Amino acid sequence: MVRYADSSGFEHDKDLANAWRYRDYVINALNQNKPFDRFILEQLAGDELEDRNFDSLTATSYYRVGPRVRFSREG
Repeated sequence: MVRYADSSGFEHDKDLANAWRYRDYVINALNQNKPFDRFILEQLAGDELEDRNFDSLTATSYYRVGPRVRFSREG
């Protein structure tokens, strides 16, 4: 299960300006009938693949789109 949002959630809710890239990667992968094992591999290790490309690098955004507490350095 993956949580997707355009912000990080919690108290210090920061917008994630490029989160839409991951959303579009998932939609395109499904529309292209990408094999499930490749879909998972790209998300977990897309930057380590021999045939890495923009899509496989974008897929690693999986690690960044979930909720997390980000402490504000302001005030």
